[in-house]
Amino acid sequence: MFPFYLGMDLHLKRTYAVLMDQMGHIIDERRIPNDEVGAYLKEFVPNETYAVLEATRNWPFMYDLLSDHVDRVELAHPKKLNLIAKAVIKNDPINSKALANLARVNLRWTPNLSTSLYPPKASF
Repeated sequence: MFPFYLGMDLHLKRTYAVLMDQMGHIIDERRIPNDEVGAYLKEFVPNETYAVLEATRNWPFMYDLLSDHVDRVELAHPKKLNLIAKAVIKNDPINSKALANLARVNLRWTPNLSTSLYPPKASF
């Protein structure tokens, strides 16, 4: 169990982030321009955080930012994650909260959901 959980709904130019504690209380929630996420992580997100990120076409840069800052990062495919895919109401705040809550309650992804982690950066 981690003390903090971060759900991130990533888009081309911006990201919606929800940071919550292990009881599910929201500590921080905001829309962030993608070029400011690194500063946001340093200022507001503790290292002892489990982050879940939607796997979108531009996820690798965000994965790298997160993996340099938090203890654990996982990808979730939004179309294969029923909590998001089959939701009647879909928006960035709801999706980000859903991702953080899935990590918080330690819900394991279904077998047909690709959860392979992006390979760690090579150290040269």
